[in-house]
Amino acid sequence: REAILEALQDLGLLPSVGVYYAGQNLVAQDNTLRVHAATWGRPWISATLADHYAIDKTSSIQVRLDFRRAEDNIYFGIGPDVTSATQSRYGLEKTEASVSYHAKIPGRESRVQLWGGIHRLTPVEGTCCGDPSVRQRVQMGELMAPPGLTDTYSAAFGAMDLTLDSRSPKPSSGSGAFLHLWAQPNFDIEKDRAWAQYGGAIGGAVDLTGKQRVLKLQLAVSMLDQLRGSAAIPFTEYLIFDGDLMPGFVPGWLRGQSTAAAQIGYTWPVWIGFDGQTRFTLGNDEGEHLAGL
Repeated sequence: REAILEALQDLGLLPSVGVYYAGQNLVAQDNTLRVHAATWGRPWISATLADHYAIDKTSSIQVRLDFRRAEDNIYFGIGPDVTSATQSRYGLEKTEASVSYHAKIPGRESRVQLWGGIHRLTPVEGTCCGDPSVRQRVQMGELMAPPGLTDTYSAAFGAMDLTLDSRSPKPSSGSGAFLHLWAQPNFDIEKDRAWAQYGGAIGGAVDLTGKQRVLKLQLAVSMLDQLRGSAAIPFTEYLIFDGDLMPGFVPGWLRGQSTAAAQIGYTWPVWIGFDGQTRFTLGNDEGEHLAGL
């Protein structure tokens, strides 16, 4: 059993306090139940319930329920030319149920994940940190209204995430090449429309000393395509930069129908289980199919 109290303060976003609980071997052997709940009052609520079952040492399945209400989501606009002059906020409630399967290829870092589910998104009024809301900026003529700003919708989705990686797990040398591919089609339950996000990354790494001092280069692109229907794709489904590619940006700063990025990074061991890293990335969000790159 594991229980953790947490407090989070992220610059430019609402703080939160919460609790995390994990219980192993509940109901069945190799079954783990995880519960996470955090809040900052009504403006920010997050709750997750996940039941994870390990089929064997390399594969597992999971059932997950999520609810999130956030009134501090950041928005600057859509496309490559947005600036901080239009920084604004919007609120969103998202409820999602999903089932996933994860498998790892033994002896390598390759893995595949398949999942599917349904989610419902509801816009709510919101702002944060002295910024005006998106609606206020639209009313003042400072922003064009993004597609689906006031629309509630439900969508079913399926997804695939595949990583082919020639590198071996630590403490082996970090040299090797990798290919990452992913796709997620979405089908609106209430309207005649469907869309898909998809993309990939390719790269290589060189372990300079054979002891996990690794220089890595990668190129990545992603796309958003309309599959069916004439109703616009909601802006909340547009691609954003965050995570490994643009870790220095608050999610939502860069948003578009396609993305492209090139990154070089260096990682080195600091202590048991801890690595240091520095990265330089050149990238941006673009129009449909990298228009304007």
